[in-house]
Amino acid sequence: MLYANYEYYTGVYGGEMSEAEFKALSRKASAYIDMVTFKRARNYQGGDEVKEACCAVADELKNQENRLTSETVGSWSRQYKVDDIANSEKLYQTVSMYLACTGLLYAGGA
Repeated sequence: MLYANYEYYTGVYGGEMSEAEFKALSRKASAYIDMVTFKRARNYQGGDEVKEACCAVADELKNQENRLTSETVGSWSRQYKVDDIANSEKLYQTVSMYLACTGLLYAGGA
């Protein structure tokens, strides 16, 4: 289930990636939201929090894809370590910004 479409992403959220990029990343973002909400986001009846979270997570996924891992100019070289744990934490912080007060991230029993 996709939680946000491109029209929402550009028109309401104010995102700037291309439609093709958003389609691919919003699918991953929606899957991530399903994972951290135990698929409860699918039945959420509140406001636009889930749509906003989808857009924000898609943007963060794009940022993570674009991180430079190495750079070489002549004999000079620099490498950056991309830390998967830090990336995971950043994704969770991003989704939490929108869903923390909805109860959707609660992992306890019903």
